[in-house]
Amino acid sequence: MNNQVSATESAVLCPEHLAASRETLREQRLFRQAQLRQIAAPSQPGADHMRWQPAASQIEVHVRLVAAARMVLAHVEAALDRMG
Repeated sequence: MNNQVSATESAVLCPEHLAASRETLREQRLFRQAQLRQIAAPSQPGADHMRWQPAASQIEVHVRLVAAARMVLAHVEAALDRMG
């Protein structure tokens, strides 16, 4: 199922709904920015962090999580740009 609205379709929102949607998108943008900062922060467990190495599966999850967060952030920013 494709939930994207094509360029030829348009939805008319009343000013209140438009403002609420814009605010929701701004909150989502702040959340994703904070999420990406948190993901980027070093998080080695315990005092032995100098010798700690993540498993390959942990690296894969990290890479996919970062990619997903960046993708969602890009979509949110694009929606905000379209709203003007």
